[in-house]
Amino acid sequence: MRIFAVLLLLLLLFAIIFQTDATNNILVVGDSMGSYMGKTLENICPGAAIQNAAIGGTTALQWANDFNAEALDSCSNPSTYNHVYMSFGGNDLLESCSISASALEGRIKNAITNVKDTIAPAATSYVLAGYCQVRENDECVGQGPGAFTSLSTALTNLA
Repeated sequence: MRIFAVLLLLLLLFAIIFQTDATNNILVVGDSMGSYMGKTLENICPGAAIQNAAIGGTTALQWANDFNAEALDSCSNPSTYNHVYMSFGGNDLLESCSISASALEGRIKNAITNVKDTIAPAATSYVLAGYCQVRENDECVGQGPGAFTSLSTALTNLA
């Protein structure tokens, strides 16, 4: 519940910041949570130009390794983005359901670094999203919400 409240607060803050300036260009990168958020940002940030380059199923490890997807090919000049919304880590966790918080944190940190250095180096702000806590995940059968502790810990440490 606390993660959901923090995510909602971040969304509201994001909307307030970006709603005041119609020249905002927002790039969304990461996994399916980013992809879904790109659609939401279009509604809560009227006037902002949203480029949704997030791809469902991708991992932080992929985004960290000079990820060059077709979705990024459709992006205009990277120097035109002044804000970047990032969502990383969920699929890395789901690959094994047992990755450590420190390993996950390293992957996410490397993805952030690649975004900052390569994909959108001229942006003035970068927002790393969290994940809603789920009761049970089909990918991590029998592990319950505890399976997501490493992801929550990694994101908290990077905040």
